[in-house]
Amino acid sequence: LITTTNRIFSGIEYLQKNQKIHRDLKPLNILIDHDYFPYISDFETIKSIPTETPNTNDIGSPLYSSPEQDEGLDVSYPTDIYSFGLILYFLFEKKDMFELFSDKKSIKKMIKGPCIIQYIYNKCVEYNIEQRITCNEIKTILIDTLYFYEQCFLYAKDIINHTQMINFIFETKINLERNESLTFHYD
Repeated sequence: LITTTNRIFSGIEYLQKNQKIHRDLKPLNILIDHDYFPYISDFETIKSIPTETPNTNDIGSPLYSSPEQDEGLDVSYPTDIYSFGLILYFLFEKKDMFELFSDKKSIKKMIKGPCIIQYIYNKCVEYNIEQRITCNEIKTILIDTLYFYEQCFLYAKDIINHTQMINFIFETKINLERNESLTFHYD
């Protein structure tokens, strides 16, 4: 799932580098190829930033749209970041965070994702645009996480393929998080 997260994020980062926003990021617009690599699809909703045409709030799925989209306000880079957070929740919790027409000010806690993914998720789904994490901040966190994975792999001599490597690294990260939580919680 970390690889999937990183690839989806890379697509969002690419759009932002080219001054574009997708406006309809959701699991149904993420295609998976035969090697299980995700790709962002549904490009007819992409809009350039800054925009010369008025924004409309009829773009985006109600379950994955940002609060500013729901309120018919201007959309910008944080709009896609918000949707990315909801996709993270879907990937790790295996369900949508919101029910249709629910209040987007009350955010469900992610339980099943690694701590770093929970942190990114929480910062992505901030209701206030100014408080949302930026693309550059997410990139820094993911680079640090992937560096950690790389270091784990250097010490795993018996791993021979990509799938085994990802599984080993993910299990190692989860085990470290569990050990840390056991270490710091005394009764």
